[in-house]
Amino acid sequence: MPYDPNFPTANTLADAVQMRAQLNGLNDKIDAIPGITAAVVDSVTTVGPGQPATVTVSVIGTVLHLNLALPEGQPGQQGIPGGPGADGAAALVAVTVPGTKAVDTGFVSFGFATTPVNLGWLPGARLRAAASADPANWVEGSIVALGPTEVTLAVDATGGAGSFTGWNLSLAGAQGAPGEVTNAALASAIAGTSNNTNGVATLDTPFTNDPLSLADGELLRNKINELILAARR
Repeated sequence: MPYDPNFPTANTLADAVQMRAQLNGLNDKIDAIPGITAAVVDSVTTVGPGQPATVTVSVIGTVLHLNLALPEGQPGQQGIPGGPGADGAAALVAVTVPGTKAVDTGFVSFGFATTPVNLGWLPGARLRAAASADPANWVEGSIVALGPTEVTLAVDATGGAGSFTGWNLSLAGAQGAPGEVTNAALASAIAGTSNNTNGVATLDTPFTNDPLSLADGELLRNKINELILAARR
C-alpha cells in the first residue's frame, strides 16, 4: 500500500503489517526522488585576501550547479628583474622603388616593389626621392600617406628636370629658413651696380708731350671710353 501520513492513528495499538506497509511506502517515495547525475561549476569569482570562501548550490533537474567565490592570495614578493633584451633590428631608412615619375611639385606617390620590413619612416617625416640613373634629379617633401604598398609625398622642392624610372627614397633634413635676401632681390641689387673693370689695362707709359698732343688726348679718350663700357652691365 502507498504511504499514508494518517497512519497509525493516535491511541491505537501498533500493527506490524500496517507499520511495514507504511515503511515500504515511505521507502518507495524516497526511491522515487531523482538522483544527481552531474555537477557543473557555473562561475568562479575572486574576493579580497582574507575574505571567506563561499559556495552557492542549486539543483536543476538532476544537475548540481555550483557558484564559487574564492579569496585571492596575499601579494607575493617582487621578482628578480629580468636581464636586458636583445638589440632590435635596425630601422630601414632608405628604399629603392620602381616606376616612372617626373621631377615636379605636388603630391607624388611611389609604389614599393615589396612591402618594406621595419621601415623607419612615419607620416610627417621628410623624404628625398632621387632618380637612380642620375641623383642630381630629385624631388623632396613630407610624407602625407604611408601604407604597406606605397608612400605619398607633398613635394615642395625639386632639383633637375625630366622623367625617370627607378628612384632611391631616403630620409631628408628639414628645409632651412629663407635667407635674409632672396635670389630675385639679390639679382635686382647687382643689376644696379657697376661691372668688374679688371679687364681694362692701365696706361703705364708716361706721356712725354707737354702740353699733351692731339694723339695723346685721343689715346686718353679711348681709354676712358673703354673703362666706362667695361663698367656697364
